[in-house]
Amino acid sequence: MPRMRISLLLFGSALLCGAVASSQALAQGATRIGAAKAVENDVEGRLGKSVHKLAVGSEVFQNQLVRTGKASTARLQFLDETDLSLSPFTQVALDRFVYDPDKNTGRVVINVPRGLVRFVTGSLEKQSYTIRTPIASIGVRGTVFDLLVWSDRMSVLLRDGGVELTLQPRRVYVLDRPNTAITIWRDGRVNGPHDWTRSITDFAVLTPPTQRRAAPAPTGQKAAQPLGPRPGESTGGTSLSGGTTRPTTPGRPPGPGLLEGGSNVGNQGPAPAGRPLTPGGGGGSGTIR
Repeated sequence: MPRMRISLLLFGSALLCGAVASSQALAQGATRIGAAKAVENDVEGRLGKSVHKLAVGSEVFQNQLVRTGKASTARLQFLDETDLSLSPFTQVALDRFVYDPDKNTGRVVINVPRGLVRFVTGSLEKQSYTIRTPIASIGVRGTVFDLLVWSDRMSVLLRDGGVELTLQPRRVYVLDRPNTAITIWRDGRVNGPHDWTRSITDFAVLTPPTQRRAAPAPTGQKAAQPLGPRPGESTGGTSLSGGTTRPTTPGRPPGPGLLEGGSNVGNQGPAPAGRPLTPGGGGGSGTIR
């Protein structure tokens, strides 16, 4: 009986803290954009200088940074019914949210500097959503997808709908078939798009693409130019199997977790060297332009 009372007191304290934090945020003129529908363990929200623990029912606000700790997860639902699920060691900045429920119009911009999330679009038009990472920005087409961001790469696994990944300068990768994955490195190398039915973390640790180079020329002779890729080998973003290429118009890795079917995600440290993409992974269904 005493244990039950302690549990109830702790739960009540968490709800009270969440209510107080929400009241403070509203007092500061923050715009409420949704609420936490599920929270496990250590999840906090940072708004300006204010930091508070999130609990089920806690409101979330525009410009708020939501962060999950070890063995911690959260599911946020916005006013337009967009769902955002966060695995452990994930950071998400709710940069912009404008929504008119009467006209069903608005704009949603989310920044994911690190971690693993699943994004499910809400009721707004597909062009209303933008997800930003340090490597690329993602536009959606009525979509469900997983996004993994590490310090040196990002991976996207499309579950439904379609996405466009925009890199600088003027490169756009389009995924338009379910169960398609792509990894993009900070240095410009690209693996995919490829058919993929396993987890996004399994895809992210695959060996990055390489280019064969000619042997050094003897002294006094002109060095040979780099050789082209072997048949079927990725070129780091200039062409894809199963896709097309055209210029655009001007203008310690996580283990099973929230998105992987388990209960925890490990520390998001440097990813180890992976294994090559096995035969049968399929050609890419996406395109580059």
